[in-house]
Amino acid sequence: MWWPHSRSEGTVSWIEHDLEPAGEVAVPIRWTRAGDFSRWSGYWRSMFFIFGLRTKVDRSGVVQQVCRHCGNQAAQVITRRSTKFTLFFIPLIPIRTRYAQQCTFCGAQYEISRSDAEHLPVG
Repeated sequence: MWWPHSRSEGTVSWIEHDLEPAGEVAVPIRWTRAGDFSRWSGYWRSMFFIFGLRTKVDRSGVVQQVCRHCGNQAAQVITRRSTKFTLFFIPLIPIRTRYAQQCTFCGAQYEISRSDAEHLPVG
């Protein structure tokens, strides 16, 4: 059985771990810092990380064009999908960015290059 006794030296708090002597055998006193959960104090240090990927879809604009799929002159919605690596729900590193164009008449959607998306006259 251990008996916690605390004393402080300056700003560091210490905890004394003392085992009751069993018969004639006494276990030496061991001092550890308060909050030190190393393997010597009986606990293992543990950490956890929450990470993942998050995709954000932004609508860049609308363009009047002929659809590649149906051939009708209709409004084409330009969207930008950016995927980022997140750590503790904070987006940190951009992984990839894709642009897409969707026809409002037939609903067909296809990917376009970044340069095409930037050169379209968005209105």
